[in-house]
Amino acid sequence: MKFQIDRLLLTALITMSCSPIALAGSSQTEATALGDASVVASVNTAGTVRVCNLANLEALLNILGAGCEVSGILIGCFLLVKSLTRANEPHRKRNVRALTAALIMISGILTPVAINWCVAAARDANLFS
Repeated sequence: MKFQIDRLLLTALITMSCSPIALAGSSQTEATALGDASVVASVNTAGTVRVCNLANLEALLNILGAGCEVSGILIGCFLLVKSLTRANEPHRKRNVRALTAALIMISGILTPVAINWCVAAARDANLFS
């Protein structure tokens, strides 16, 4: 019993003193990731690592979605102003440009919604665990 407690304490100290990311998914065996400073011994961390990966993926996708939203609104506003200020162009071309601007703005606004829906569906379907 004393040996197991000492081993768990040693494992906790090694894990806390090294990299904060545990990269091994082993159970009841010692694992050392070569090239990394993480050592995980007798701990099943596979579920935790997968949840962290999903959180990192979700954060990256949220950043990309926010970028698409801002870009879509800016490009749509530019095209809308361009269609309203070009009086010498044919009426049909101005209408097509205004409609394109509106569609780009709407798709920019809906991109983060679609990304969050896909991430929530993947989380609910347990695709990352």
